Amino acid sequence: MLLALAGLFACGAVVARVTARSWWYSGLRQLALGGAAAGVTYALGSLFGTAVG
Repeated sequence: MLLALAGLFACGAVVARVTARSWWYSGLRQLALGGAAAGVTYALGSLFGTAVG
């Protein structure tokens, strides 16, 4: 999980190279959006009781 969080932050920081935003802002924004997407996905999986396999 920590590797995924670090990856999200790093991707956001790299994107800052082609935008006018600072690297830390872009990194934190990407981290927040990725975390929110993961949370929604987890909630929907729990709601519908989906099994993998």
